[in-house]
Amino acid sequence: MKSNGFGSKGAKCDLKLNDFKVKFRPREEVYHYSVSIEPATKRPICRKVLMKLYEIYGQQTLMGKKFAYDGEKSLFTVGPLQFSSKDFQVLLDDDPERDSPVNILPDILL
Repeated sequence: MKSNGFGSKGAKCDLKLNDFKVKFRPREEVYHYSVSIEPATKRPICRKVLMKLYEIYGQQTLMGKKFAYDGEKSLFTVGPLQFSSKDFQVLLDDDPERDSPVNILPDILL
């Protein structure tokens, strides 16, 4: 993007973005869900928990719907999930002593 002389002073730096490509038909609604993982933990573990949740419950309970998860509290789907609130138990393979209760609640319709 052309800067028209702005931003020409100072030091250059590398910029890393956290983004991902999302494909969906524009006429479908995107739903935002609030996710709670207990005990609360860091993003990489939360992502593992949600990946495991999809592996276990994805085809039946989540109806095979793919979702986007921010690693903290937000989960997005195209179209609604078939429940208003749901608790899941997820046991990570690399830490069998620790199970993570996951609660998914509808938050905001976008």
